[in-house]
Amino acid sequence: LIQTLSPNGGAVPEFGYSVDIEGELIVVGAKEANQAQVFRLDGMTGNYAFEATLTGSEVTAGEAFGQDVSIEQGTVFVAAAGDDPSGTRSGAVYVFSGSPAGWTETHRLFAPDGEPNDFFGVAIDTEGSHLVIGALFDDDGGTSVGSAYIFDNTGFAGWGFRAKLLASDGAPNDFFGVSVAIDGDTAIIGSEGDDDNGQFSGSAYVFSRNAAGDWNETAKLLAPDGFTNDDFGFAVAVEGTTVDVAARAHQSAGAVYRFDLSTGTDAIAKFQSVAPTPGETFGSAVDIAPDLSSVIGSAGHSTPNVSITGAVYFPVLSPGGFVDCNGNLIDDNCDLSLGTSLDINLNGVLDECESVGSVYCTPNAQNSTGTWAKMIATGSSLVADNDLTILVSDLPQNSAGFFFTSRSIGFIAFPAGSQGILCMIGGIARFGGVQFSGTEATFDFDVDVTNFAGTGPAQAGQTWYVQAWYRDANPTTTSNFSDGVEIAFE
Repeated sequence: LIQTLSPNGGAVPEFGYSVDIEGELIVVGAKEANQAQVFRLDGMTGNYAFEATLTGSEVTAGEAFGQDVSIEQGTVFVAAAGDDPSGTRSGAVYVFSGSPAGWTETHRLFAPDGEPNDFFGVAIDTEGSHLVIGALFDDDGGTSVGSAYIFDNTGFAGWGFRAKLLASDGAPNDFFGVSVAIDGDTAIIGSEGDDDNGQFSGSAYVFSRNAAGDWNETAKLLAPDGFTNDDFGFAVAVEGTTVDVAARAHQSAGAVYRFDLSTGTDAIAKFQSVAPTPGETFGSAVDIAPDLSSVIGSAGHSTPNVSITGAVYFPVLSPGGFVDCNGNLIDDNCDLSLGTSLDINLNGVLDECESVGSVYCTPNAQNSTGTWAKMIATGSSLVADNDLTILVSDLPQNSAGFFFTSRSIGFIAFPAGSQGILCMIGGIARFGGVQFSGTEATFDFDVDVTNFAGTGPAQAGQTWYVQAWYRDANPTTTSNFSDGVEIAFE
């Protein structure tokens, strides 16, 4: 933490509701207080110092001046989505220019076709001479279909209306324009109420500016695992061809999806909280830095004994960049942190990406370590390779046990007083001799496929089922089982 900015003049309701930074300037919106405050970096102290309080010339109480803010080339833009140039809550955006000597309102922008309750200014963003403004409650095509507007800085005449953006497949309550982002000739418009993947699953639209200066819809982005009430599109960001789209309610905790428009419209990554909590709203805000790293807000994040504290995340990818060996859009390091994948042999590769078998049964009983014993088979399932290793982790330390196998699946609970489930029946054979978990709490064995479990060579086309049994005290002296793994030989 370098510095905490506090509002000038004492308590200011909702100070920090919106914020933007450019160079030596920071602007902070305070929607409830109907103001925004400008801070400038002091070269002598290295801290930001208060410079001015901005208010709109036509703003009255309750008009949400400070709903969103943006800075571009030293010019400050402040949205007042509840302003009334075209009726109650039609919305406006105010433009300010200034210096340490003072700030002046230069423009009050509003929709040329604005109507009451459009909420023009719910979201704004600027890039160069272009300003994009969302109006999520606009009724073109139906109730709250939503729209977005492009304004250009025409030079001598200042900022003027250029284009109105609408979704090609807009429908009532899509809330197109709930979020906006612009970079270069690309604008991204969020539509959290769109229902391609279920009601309120959400989407985001890509608009591109051609050589004539016209803006056209060129793509629609969807979450690959989108679901009802995900709110995908609640927040968006763009940097070059990289786009981040937040789904603040995905799986009740939120997620952010990354797209690379240079390669298509399929998501290339998915970010989630390491320890998600219900209602976290991971993705309540999102931005992309010039180096393409993400900044993700989580307004509903909570900590033990505190109801809601909020948090900001900075996703860290695998060394060398994004690595996703299992194709689930989550960086492999994040898979391990989230517990969505395992690395039993601790070699840095997700088990599912090197496993030659699949888990078909779990013991359904914790051991004394507080979890269950996990099995993986690695190497090759080709009989000719004779390269197969069985490894079990999360065992009690210094425990004795053995491997066993069968050609038949079965599910027998608590056999002979043991904990867990025996996952096979029929001609069960032990192999590998007695195993000791030692201080590493693992079993491992290099299988001789030419004499599998002493039953003769494994044959291509055969499927074998492997499990481990081990001693444990949970809480009294007993025993337990590992996962059951299925190996189909080729």
